[in-house]
Amino acid sequence: RSREVVFADATEVWFYELTDEQIDFYVRQYQPFDKAGAYAIQEWIGVIGIKSITGDFYNVMGLPISRVYRELAAIGS
Repeated sequence: RSREVVFADATEVWFYELTDEQIDFYVRQYQPFDKAGAYAIQEWIGVIGIKSITGDFYNVMGLPISRVYRELAAIGS
C-alpha cells in the first residue's frame, strides 16, 4: 500500500542593507541567476549580508532536512 505525504516549510531571512557595490560584486563573482531568490545563503552574500533567519537554514539551501527526517520517522512509527 502506498502513502503520499505532502508538506511545505517556510523560513524567513532578513538581510542587512546591502550597497549597490556589494550586490554588483555578488552578481559578477557568484552569478546567482539559477538560484531561488537569486542568492545562495552559504555563499559570500549570506556571510556578509544576513542579519537573521527564522526557520531551517537547510530549507533556504533547498531542502528542510530536519523536517524530512521527522516526516520519515512519523511514517516509520
